[in-house]
Amino acid sequence: IATVNHLPVSKTLVEVHLEGVNDNFPIFELSNYRLRVEENSDIGLKIGDIHALDRDVGKFGKLKYILRGFGSENFGTDAENGGIYVKKSLDYEHQKSYSLSLIARDGGGRESNANIFIDIIDLNDNFPQFESNEYYRSVREGSKNFEPQFFVKAFDIDGVTQGNGQISYNIESENSISGHVFSINNETGEVFISDSGV
Repeated sequence: IATVNHLPVSKTLVEVHLEGVNDNFPIFELSNYRLRVEENSDIGLKIGDIHALDRDVGKFGKLKYILRGFGSENFGTDAENGGIYVKKSLDYEHQKSYSLSLIARDGGGRESNANIFIDIIDLNDNFPQFESNEYYRSVREGSKNFEPQFFVKAFDIDGVTQGNGQISYNIESENSISGHVFSINNETGEVFISDSGV
């Protein structure tokens, strides 16, 4: 407003436009996230919806996501929207957990990161394997026991909840004429000569 002798004689409209600056960092809701996913999960499966927010506007508020860390090649993220996805087949017996970083970088180069811990859930996807394909023992006629003791042993590379330590043994068939000449301890794998003898 322009005045003459304190009286307004002219006025004009002035517009002031604020130009945004990159004065905010991207912010994740949490600094640490723990996720779980089954081994052998489908490629592309989303296992975590993790993203950051940036209070800046325009290009400074637009985020780009990058996933880093040892084993990060097994997982992926959406460059624009974040999140954690399965990228390769996962095997509990190969690696049980991963520690990664999800980085959010804004249009001005400011970045923040969240720690991502991923536990692989074991499935019963392996068969038990015997330590030997064939076992040989000699025994004298009329013997009541094996000397020394006779064990067969199998192992399962799955975790303790899926087989390892839970193997049970049984004899499905034997080629003796009388049958039931041998028995086995279903927990230890020790083979015995039955009362009928050999």
